This record gives sequence, structure tokens and C-alpha cells, in this order.
Amino acid sequence: MNFNTTYFLPTYEVIYLMPKTPKGTDAFRLKKEAVKKGDIWRIHQDTKNPHPASFPVELVDNILTSCEGKIVLDPFAGSGTVGVSAKRNGWSYVLIDNSPEYCDMAEQRIKEA
Repeated sequence: MNFNTTYFLPTYEVIYLMPKTPKGTDAFRLKKEAVKKGDIWRIHQDTKNPHPASFPVELVDNILTSCEGKIVLDPFAGSGTVGVSAKRNGWSYVLIDNSPEYCDMAEQRIKEA
């Protein structure tokens, strides 16, 4: 959402997908049906999250359901959105954040998911 009335603010997220491919296996590929999602996803902003830079669980759901995998790493965990999506989609997760407040927020949010 752009709350600035004097100029346009970017209202998009850039996603970096960096898979680790085990030695001796083929290169990483998305699931066959994942390409149907396209490269632009229209997902509404998460306005009920108290974190100042949150993003919707649906965004992470799109990623995790597009990939073969077992574990996801989020080095900037914030409110735990990646953990919520991982739990929902049967993935393991590692979340890191340097804010004890956000770590507590993420832990509670994942428990409630």
C-alpha cells in the first residue's frame, strides 16, 4: 500500500530463490505445475501483522509449493511468516533474527498457526 501522497512507492517484493543442489544430482528445477503461476503474483498486503515490514504468508506458500524441498532458511525472520508457511506446507525451517522482540513474535505466531 502506498501511503505517500507525493510520489509512487514500490509496492512489490523481489524474491531470491537460492537452492542447494546436492552433488551428483540434476540442477534445480521448479515443480512442473509451478510455471503456471507466472512471474508476477498479485497478493494483498498483510495489514494485520504488527511487524513493520511484514509480507503475506501466501507469498511464501507460492514459493514452497513450487519447489521440491524439505527445509527453508530465513535469515531475517521478523514475525515468522516463513515459519508459518513452512509449518503449513510440511517443510522444516530455520529462522534467524537479531531482535529478541521479533523472535518472540515469530515463535508465538508459529505456535498459533
